[in-house]
Amino acid sequence: MVYNMSGGSYAQVWYSASNGGTFCAKTYDNIAGSHHMEIVVRRDDWQTPAYETGTYTTYAGGIAVYGVDAPHCAWIFGRVTVNGVNREVRDLLC
Repeated sequence: MVYNMSGGSYAQVWYSASNGGTFCAKTYDNIAGSHHMEIVVRRDDWQTPAYETGTYTTYAGGIAVYGVDAPHCAWIFGRVTVNGVNREVRDLLC
């Protein structure tokens, strides 16, 4: 699934039934130059998420969280910051 953010930025999330349910995610931008990007995936009953954050030219991630089949859900957060403007997406996938 693709989450469009403004200005050519987006987050992409994939699901697989392997390993008890797996969510993988990346945040992308199609904007020239390097920008702050981050992607976070956390199982709903975990305190510590899987994440990648930094300054990148094309994407942040991919990261994966396993064991997300029912009764669990995965919290997704993606951000691209360009010229001080945050473009964000948040979702809870069950």
